[in-house]
Amino acid sequence: MDKYYLIKRDSRYYYFNNENSEIVRSPIHCFDADKVVMPNHKRDADGYLALGQYIYLHVEQRGSRTIVYPSHEIYDYLPAKRPPILFAQSPKSENARRLKQRICQNLNSYAPSTLWEIDKYIAGAFDNTDAAVYRLAAIAGESLLPDESETVEYKSCEDELNKPEILSSIGAFANHKGGKLTLGVSDNKSIVGCEKLISKYGSMDKFAVMLRNFVRQGTNTNIFLTIRIEFEQVESHTLCYVHVPESPDIVLVKGEQLYVRSGATSQRLIGDRMIDFIYNRKRYE
Repeated sequence: MDKYYLIKRDSRYYYFNNENSEIVRSPIHCFDADKVVMPNHKRDADGYLALGQYIYLHVEQRGSRTIVYPSHEIYDYLPAKRPPILFAQSPKSENARRLKQRICQNLNSYAPSTLWEIDKYIAGAFDNTDAAVYRLAAIAGESLLPDESETVEYKSCEDELNKPEILSSIGAFANHKGGKLTLGVSDNKSIVGCEKLISKYGSMDKFAVMLRNFVRQGTNTNIFLTIRIEFEQVESHTLCYVHVPESPDIVLVKGEQLYVRSGATSQRLIGDRMIDFIYNRKRYE
């Protein structure tokens, strides 16, 4: 939160500068009297903020964009008068319906800048299709994907398949409680898809055969027979799910590498730790 001086207004933006002569701009609608209470600031006859006064702003850098709006630490925001998100035309997929419900439930918890983006999208391009709901979820920062854990892991795999990492994850899941490896999702849970890789191998079936074969070649047990591979279309992308069951046998990768799950990571055991793990597994069989 910083104090800025209002120096200019055009048809869309207010312009401010600070004591370092840095100039920022913010959409005029962010300061509308029906959105934010600014009792100590003057407005002209048309409701615009009068030039030549200090305003407390929140300035945030998001990638290449600078987001500027009135500081919610100083000013009170009024409940948004947003168009309702109608359920009359429900999205086709279950995931889209669940996302839509979550957004509706959480509307009052979003930051003002997010609410303004939601309002703009709902009033404009939103049409209740699955694609529109996924776009709305991206604006709201919502996802149905669980966080990575002992039994959940994501790999982006947009252009290349990191086979060593995939083998270590499968081995770690098999040596633990089992788990689900999703290909086509980045570490921050952004859906990037693996359709380019699938296209490279010719089809989903051929891609699944390739996965199963390299698991067979890279591990010492018959775990390749028990993994289950599925595909799903999500947000115009293709995800690949590799379901790994817990193995009754100790699974080694590349003949000698032993991996286990530790929280949301796959850890290789070597030396005494490896011997202790094998001994304890054998003792309780």
